[in-house]
Amino acid sequence: MKGIAQLRLGVSAFAAAVLIATGPAYAQSAADQSAASEGGSSSEVSDGQLDEIVVTARFREERLQDTPLAITAVTGEALADRSIGNVQQMGSVVPNAFITPGAAAVGATPTVSLRGVFQADFNFAFEPGVAIYVDDVYHSTLMGSAMDLMDLERVEVLRGPQGTLFGKNTLGGAIRLQSKTPQGDDSGSIEVAYGSFNRLDLKGSFDFSIVPDQLFMRVSGVSRRVDGYQKILDYTCDMLQRGTPQLAGYGDGYGLGGAAVAAGSAADLAAALPSVIVPTADLATMTNQANNQSCSLGRTGGESLNAGRAMLRYLAGDKLEINLAVDYTNDHRDVNPDTLIQVINPILSSRTAPPDFFMSVVRDQLLADYGLVYDDRFVPSDPYTTYASNRDLATGRSQPNTASVESWGVQGKVDYKFNDDLKAKLILAHRRYNSQFSHDSDVSPLGFGLNGNDIQHRQTTAEFQLLGQAFGGKFDWTVGGFYLDGESHLGGAIDYVVLHFLQNDTYLDESRSAFAHGVLHLSDAFNITGGVRYTNNRKTFTFDHIGSGFPVLTQSATTERVDWTISMDYKISSDVLVYGSIATGFRPRSINPRPLTPTQFAPIPGENLTSYEIGTKGDYFDHRLRVNLAAFYSDYKSHLRQLNGFECVGANVDVVFDPANCPAGSAPFTWFFYVGEKAKIYGAEAEVTIEPVRDLLINGTLGYNEFESTGTGPAFFDPSNRVQPKLNASAGIQYSFPAPGGTLTPRLDWRYQSLMTYNPAPTMPTAPLFNVPGRSVFDARLTYKLDKWQASLAVSNLFDSFHFNNKFTLTGFNVSGSPARPREFLLSVKREF
Repeated sequence: MKGIAQLRLGVSAFAAAVLIATGPAYAQSAADQSAASEGGSSSEVSDGQLDEIVVTARFREERLQDTPLAITAVTGEALADRSIGNVQQMGSVVPNAFITPGAAAVGATPTVSLRGVFQADFNFAFEPGVAIYVDDVYHSTLMGSAMDLMDLERVEVLRGPQGTLFGKNTLGGAIRLQSKTPQGDDSGSIEVAYGSFNRLDLKGSFDFSIVPDQLFMRVSGVSRRVDGYQKILDYTCDMLQRGTPQLAGYGDGYGLGGAAVAAGSAADLAAALPSVIVPTADLATMTNQANNQSCSLGRTGGESLNAGRAMLRYLAGDKLEINLAVDYTNDHRDVNPDTLIQVINPILSSRTAPPDFFMSVVRDQLLADYGLVYDDRFVPSDPYTTYASNRDLATGRSQPNTASVESWGVQGKVDYKFNDDLKAKLILAHRRYNSQFSHDSDVSPLGFGLNGNDIQHRQTTAEFQLLGQAFGGKFDWTVGGFYLDGESHLGGAIDYVVLHFLQNDTYLDESRSAFAHGVLHLSDAFNITGGVRYTNNRKTFTFDHIGSGFPVLTQSATTERVDWTISMDYKISSDVLVYGSIATGFRPRSINPRPLTPTQFAPIPGENLTSYEIGTKGDYFDHRLRVNLAAFYSDYKSHLRQLNGFECVGANVDVVFDPANCPAGSAPFTWFFYVGEKAKIYGAEAEVTIEPVRDLLINGTLGYNEFESTGTGPAFFDPSNRVQPKLNASAGIQYSFPAPGGTLTPRLDWRYQSLMTYNPAPTMPTAPLFNVPGRSVFDARLTYKLDKWQASLAVSNLFDSFHFNNKFTLTGFNVSGSPARPREFLLSVKREF
């Protein structure tokens, strides 16, 4: 009910804003009206109608409103108007999209979901459910895909399977980033901004001609610095300042000096650690010292980004065009903010709890190392603080405060026109990135669960397209092929109480595919589209955990698959299109990503679904109202589901769900195994853009999806039906009016998402602890334009709404959450030339 109330509040607020804004505006002459592009750019002036956006989602340039696909297209100017600066913010403007920063456990890996097809795990055994393309080059891993939206012409978000189109097969959809191409017109811009948490941005671009009318270059760059918004606190210092030294192990004559931990009774502490007892006489001195100093050890959530791109365009006559590009990004971030919410394992929180085959070993080791139990004393009073310092107090091991990515790439695109009816395109690219990130899984000052990850990834891709027309322009056809050769290496030290080893895992990914796509124009109003793709995908995983006692293992999984699509569309009028489509998609088979024994090193099933969609796209009232609607039903033939079971090592039995069922003499080991089960997802989407009068633009989106699974058994984590909210919505309104020497444009944006849950046992009723409640968030922006100058003041999270971006429950002993950014201000000045 709270979520519905928030939704009503948002709708009411925007209804009021519309009435206020339209009051004076309706008095203006319709002949003077101007328009903005879909998605909203107040700087684009037209003839009083909504501007058109041209997309290339089906190989050719075509109007967005003529494309029988569910696509959200947003221009670069509209992204700036909405203060959208990276991929993670795109979810706020796309119906049935859930895109957010990932949990601390996954480093520089966003959570990306479209229409319930979900992926959040960085592990390279899994493929993105939603593909991301930069200038038609496929990014083959979810890690590193939270890209900065630098110098873009537009972003296209295609929802539903794209199995027969460009690049590699995608199951849930595709996000296509299209850069501005060099024009050689000596245009450019420079922008500087300063904001909350000492944020300082510098952006610039320049487009110039090297050889007039033939060779052009465009260079662009961005630099950003911002401090973290979550404080890391010294636990002992904070407890002394708060007047609760007993929670840090001090009181009753005993204390654990400098270890920032707590024991049960004094007798328990003396028995466990007799050599570190500190007299209470020192407590007053220590308290005075703590009160005279800051308890801060650093921050999380900060960033230092430097990125640049250079593009070269060569027009070799009327038939040949060559585009080359090189880019580099050094995105050094702190670890993702993470706050302990609750300790949930009673064994770790008690000295007398009944033994458990695994957790009791962990509990006993913690007592031996620290003389304490692990409980809610480490939950901070403020979620924007944490006691996790990425350091193990018992061993002295530590991990750096980082979740960084350094990447670079080169690519080339060759377009050749044989004649008006036949063209060819070749796209070659090579990309690499390195990433380092750490995760303190106990989210406490103890640091008994530390993960360090050192990752290298490289990929080479090639795509060829041959495009033609036949039967006097009645049939548009495309045939082509795609190749991917990828290699990823996962290294780093893993420390978990009694487990210590070095990762040295290698993942190889090779994919070959051939595709054909055609559009038959039966009349000016009626078209039939069909496509087919054959894919051969091979994944090879070499498991090598140095120090674990297990041998080096290598195994491959191969998937051969034929996907297809068919659709029909009909123009009811020149401005209204209706369509229906059926399309298939898949994710290939792979290998169990985190085996604990050699037996568990085994293939896991892939995913495949068939999606049915109907929709309509229409412009109304002399192109002042645009309404795009879609409804879909996705039939999962195989949906990957992770189950929590146990392997009985030493016994010839199948997996069991209760370790007590293992035969005598065998040892139960946890096994996160995977099955492919049937499921279905259905939902609807709406996108509306209105420009009722001059310089007034209103836009809104609404998405609803419902997931149903036939799966049974004690699931450990079943993400698709749990994490993506069932309902998301957004709305925006902006109005430009004359100001001294120029124009002033205020804009207000609202985004809403309903409740989502990270319940680790989806077959059981969820508890509020695992839920992220529904919320409404408002953003505002005020822009003043004067000739080629522009100044803007943007406020994100206008009402300082607190919420978690996500929760993490997979440790089995706690629940933590990543707090979203608080209210922030950003003042920017831009000069175009």
